[in-house]
Amino acid sequence: MVQKDHRDEGMHFDNTIPFQITKLSTTSIVIDLSSNRIKGDIPVLPTSLTYFSIANNEFTGSIPSSMYSLDKLQILDMSNNKLSGIIPDIFPLNCNLKTLTSAVKY
Repeated sequence: MVQKDHRDEGMHFDNTIPFQITKLSTTSIVIDLSSNRIKGDIPVLPTSLTYFSIANNEFTGSIPSSMYSLDKLQILDMSNNKLSGIIPDIFPLNCNLKTLTSAVKY
């Protein structure tokens, strides 16, 4: 499997996730944005993700429903943010999720 490295494509963060992250190609399957002081809502994500970490940031709001269609996702870490609500039990039945780390306020 070939993974494209997007680290040098000029994505500069200014406390928010740039809109371009939603346009990443299907070869982008690992996104780690942990410990960057990023604020705002969790964006719509590429459906090919296998690893997604936004740990140790300042994300707010609830988990977007689009996240539940990420059937290739294996590791999801949303810990140490300012997320609220509940984590619904609606991940796909064929979901590959093996690790979920989250602290969500009710």
